[in-house]
Amino acid sequence: MPTTLLLPGIGTLRDLKQAHALGIRSVRVTTHCTEADISAQHIAAAREMGMDVAGFLMMSHMAEPAELARQARLMESYGAHCLYVTDSSGRLTMDGVRDRLRAYREVLGAGTALGIHAHHNLTLGVANSVVAVENGVTRVDASLAGQGAGAGNCPLEAFVAVADLLPWRALAARLRPVPAHGRRRRPGASPPGPRGPRRPGNPQPRLRGCLLQLLRHAETAALHGLDTRTILVEVGRRGMVGGQEDMITDVALDLAARSAAGI
Repeated sequence: MPTTLLLPGIGTLRDLKQAHALGIRSVRVTTHCTEADISAQHIAAAREMGMDVAGFLMMSHMAEPAELARQARLMESYGAHCLYVTDSSGRLTMDGVRDRLRAYREVLGAGTALGIHAHHNLTLGVANSVVAVENGVTRVDASLAGQGAGAGNCPLEAFVAVADLLPWRALAARLRPVPAHGRRRRPGASPPGPRGPRRPGNPQPRLRGCLLQLLRHAETAALHGLDTRTILVEVGRRGMVGGQEDMITDVALDLAARSAAGI
């Protein structure tokens, strides 16, 4: 089913209607994990269009299970068919995923589906997705190797391999035709050009709790003479979220000033 993601305030009702006109039939209405109340209009409008609607509570580690479940209940009351635990900064461990899904199940209707969107910063994307399925999740997000944003979502190939070892072989069989490595080129397409400069190291484990869509902006801010990873670690410490990219330059300037002062 063609699907899109919409952030209220960035995406408008006009955008939603245009997506529907273009054939999109499923939408993930996305908010920060404590701001579900801004999704009411968009969820209701999508339902009126007959779309499948998921509530996508980003940075789910930043709300305790009971509070996250309260936010999920709001989205359900607006009309969402499915509620996600969205670990968009790769901060949750298996217990954190389990506790949040159990809290969801306590407050959501039996007919409301559950979903997991696990990032792989701590290399727990597969484990967190497995725990999620064991706790009632029926929608699992994953990406082919090299195609995930930021640190990468749960790697699909690994998840399929694990599913094949568990009592989910029917699921694994449906997914197995997916190519094992990388992105397919279209027939006749030119080979990829030379790669640009490599990003420094593998920062994912140190950057748990930091939304790695901020990485590109941090690389720009690193022109102030700082290591990109130093900036991202500080961004994570401050709890910055998507939409606050313009603050990264301020973070870099603060760090540069501290360094110059020997602090």
